Amino acid sequence: MSVDFLKNLPQDNSLFEEVLALLTSSQAIHRCLEHIWQRFHLRARLFLREGENLVMRACVGNYQRCPEIGLQVHPDSIVWEVFRSGMAFNFTEPADLVGKSHTLPEPVPIKAIIPLKSAALRHDLGQTLGVLVVDAGDSSEPISQKDFQYLEVVGLLLGEILERSLIMEKMDAIQREKESMSQEVSHIFRNRFTAIGGAARRLEKALADPLLKRWAHIIVEEVARGEHVLNMWKKSPEKRGFPMAKETTPEKQAGRKGSSVLIGVDFSDSCRLALRRAMRLLPQQPERIVALHVIDSDFIEQCIRHRLGAENQIKRELFLNAKRDLQKFLQEEGMLGNGVQAIVTQGVPFVEINKQAIEHQVDMIIVGSCGKTGDMETIFFGSTAEKVLRFIARPVLCVPPDVEFDKSASPK
Repeated sequence: MSVDFLKNLPQDNSLFEEVLALLTSSQAIHRCLEHIWQRFHLRARLFLREGENLVMRACVGNYQRCPEIGLQVHPDSIVWEVFRSGMAFNFTEPADLVGKSHTLPEPVPIKAIIPLKSAALRHDLGQTLGVLVVDAGDSSEPISQKDFQYLEVVGLLLGEILERSLIMEKMDAIQREKESMSQEVSHIFRNRFTAIGGAARRLEKALADPLLKRWAHIIVEEVARGEHVLNMWKKSPEKRGFPMAKETTPEKQAGRKGSSVLIGVDFSDSCRLALRRAMRLLPQQPERIVALHVIDSDFIEQCIRHRLGAENQIKRELFLNAKRDLQKFLQEEGMLGNGVQAIVTQGVPFVEINKQAIEHQVDMIIVGSCGKTGDMETIFFGSTAEKVLRFIARPVLCVPPDVEFDKSASPK
């Protein structure tokens, strides 16, 4: 996929707006496959990895014999080869499929197969979730390179949908386990409190010694408090009767004396505006500022794949350019000087932000909600800011872009 492809997509992004509005992953997946049929007149099937099998879970298009949901991919199918390779294939020649077994009862020409991965999985942090199989439709012509690139992006969107679905399933399972454990613990303690409380009340009535009677009464009171805690356990923290921590905001935490912040810099106007707004919001200038720019490893891989130079040469030039641009950015914003540390690193942006925040022990992170890549890429992958908010364990100040950008306003 070309480096600038995402920036040059058609302005009509109705598919992605619809997908974001849908409530369930099955609805979003079906809408993506419908979009392929409506836009390209190509039939589409989606297979998910379930145990040791690839199982069809969605299908859109005019097939002579409609494939059954739950159909498993034939072991000798080209679909398995593409799944294991993790690379998308555009089959422009019929010879590409010679000797391969067909999963469907009718001989449908396969035009393209695209592995489905999430943003994290694209950096080898996991396994492929499934595949998108695009079959021939009204025409037998091969898929153009431009259309294949578009299908790859739809595959990335499907990967994000599947990943979020898996995350939600895991979160639901964890929540159910927590509720089950809570009920079990509550039941155990309630039985113990009932037995101890009953015995203490009988002792209180039976004892004649005033001191012993007082001790028995203390036990009765403590049991009552314990039962009260159990009764309030499933209510919100504010109603449990426990002292709450004093509320503080990220702005107050980052603006206190001796504080430090990390600023994610991608040289965009949105980033520049986020920085200026954030500095105005802070009660006072932080004592230490870490200005971080991350060279996306995915971008480096694309440069290498398109043979723009040797790997070491590409990395060196990107690093030197980023270091120069970061110094220029800080100078334009009046931030060069004591207390400001400029860092350029390589990796997955949200992972590196988290890593550097922990390494430098910053109190808060400042990022813009919309970066240099633009709205379309944000819709496909989820912005870096979104992933920072999801995965980081520090306060984050996320500043949205303004309608009008005033380049003359400076935080000096």
